[in-house]
Amino acid sequence: MNHTITQLDGALADADAALAILFCTKVLRKPLDSQHISLQERRTLLRELGVDTALLNEPDFSPNLVDTRIRQFCRLYRDFKKKTEDLKMETGFDTHMRRTGSFIEVA
Repeated sequence: MNHTITQLDGALADADAALAILFCTKVLRKPLDSQHISLQERRTLLRELGVDTALLNEPDFSPNLVDTRIRQFCRLYRDFKKKTEDLKMETGFDTHMRRTGSFIEVA
C-alpha cells in the first residue's frame, strides 16, 4: 500500500504540473516548451501557480503530456481506491463502520 501511495503522490504532482503547463500555454499564452523561456523562468511560473517543482517526476514542459499525466493519475487513483476497499473488506473495517456509524467507539 505504501508503494501505491508513493506512486499516487508522484502522479498527482505530475498532473498538477501538467495542468499548470496547459494554463500557461492556453491562458497566459506563455508556452513553457518554448525555446524563448529559460528553465528558471519556467520553474518560477509553475511555482507561482502553486506547483511544487521539486516533486516533478519529469522536467518535460510539453502541453501534450497533460492527457497522459491525468490518465496516469486517474489509473493510480482507481488502483488505490480498489486496494483501500479490499483492505476494508479483509479487516472487517467496512462492516464495523456500517454497524456502529463510526470507526471510533466511545465506552
